[in-house]
Amino acid sequence: MTQPTPSETSRMDILAKIESTIATLNETKQALDQQWTSLAQEINRIKQFEMKLSQFRENQKEKIKINVGGTVFCTTRRTMLKEPGSMLAAMFSGNFSIEPDSDGEYFIDRSPKYFPIILEFLRDSTLDSEISRYDSDDLDHLLKELDYYGLDRLIELIRPTIATLESTSAKTDESSSIVFLADQSGSRIVISKNGREARYASSSPGWNGTAQATKCRSWRVRLVDNCPNIMVGMANSNIHREGNNYRLEGWYLYIQGGSLYSNRHSADPFMPGTTFVPGMIIEARYDVVQGTLSFGINGSPLKVAFVGLVGDLHPTFDFYNAGSVIELV
Repeated sequence: MTQPTPSETSRMDILAKIESTIATLNETKQALDQQWTSLAQEINRIKQFEMKLSQFRENQKEKIKINVGGTVFCTTRRTMLKEPGSMLAAMFSGNFSIEPDSDGEYFIDRSPKYFPIILEFLRDSTLDSEISRYDSDDLDHLLKELDYYGLDRLIELIRPTIATLESTSAKTDESSSIVFLADQSGSRIVISKNGREARYASSSPGWNGTAQATKCRSWRVRLVDNCPNIMVGMANSNIHREGNNYRLEGWYLYIQGGSLYSNRHSADPFMPGTTFVPGMIIEARYDVVQGTLSFGINGSPLKVAFVGLVGDLHPTFDFYNAGSVIELV
């Protein structure tokens, strides 16, 4: 076997040293890269701390206390301004003369139960996980609160949760279980023993009697007798029990002429030319997910009459003619 010459041996030694040096440099570079990555992460962490501390200092200057129905929440003016157009943003915008009370608190006469969800959303633009454990009644009440505060974007975020709840719930025929409620109806309303029939026992005509039924999302009512002037619709429980709600509270289909009434609608055409007679059945559906109220007659397809509804609503009926009788079917 031929032995390498001295010059070849020298060349091989040099190449080996070069390869060893390259390997050492690569290891050094990897170590430096790791150190740089760690340093960059540390710098970023410090910057985040600086931002949080800066925000903390600002929060100390802007800290406010809000008393919601007797429960005090601490937050900042900046948080309250997160949703332009909301009632909370308006309160602390500086455009209105609103001062704290002697305790340094801003009092809001609403239920405190759902206010933590509102604060969570304003702080982080996220939904509180507590919502996933709400039932339909809780969600209805929450929507009512959000509507009061004018938090339209949060309402839209919650609607898919309501849709999921409804799709997984057992389907039941609500119409067979609802009844008229004596404690939510006027003094001139006479309710049958089974709770399914209501009569306007007035000595003279006038919008002086209202009947309200069990809260539900779909129902049917039959016109039994003397029903030329009745408002059929939905409203919350804060109605005027002695009548005349159709311009103030709720959403209604007027039996005479088939027009629509609410605090935003006045005789808007809906079913023009329809003649409402005794025996006719009017069906209604309140879609909480879409925020709509629809009506149909005698089994006809439901047609959307109102949009933008939220909250805890009941079937509600305003009477005019003495002796009018309607029946839930």
